[in-house]
Amino acid sequence: MSLKRPVRLLLTAAAALACVAAAPVRAQETVKADKAAGIRRLLEVTGTVKISQQMMDQMFTSMKSVNTQVPDDVWVRLRGKMRAEEMVDELIAVYDKYYTQ
Repeated sequence: MSLKRPVRLLLTAAAALACVAAAPVRAQETVKADKAAGIRRLLEVTGTVKISQQMMDQMFTSMKSVNTQVPDDVWVRLRGKMRAEEMVDELIAVYDKYYTQ
């Protein structure tokens, strides 16, 4: 049985999100708490946290409009699993690697 392209795309995106969701835990374990707090503060001051949230909202709006056959409850559940904080956690690991305090 073949899935239609939009449904396959949605399933692929969901699988990718699941993989990314587990990464922040590993990333944060290696960053010292004081440095992580400083980086998080920098990301908040520069608006990165807010922009991350806006990007996720826009992405879901776009995907929902293209994939009209996907029920609304699926979008609600997927959106509930995505958190801007997880993206910020990933950025903390990148900042930790390339920047000093």
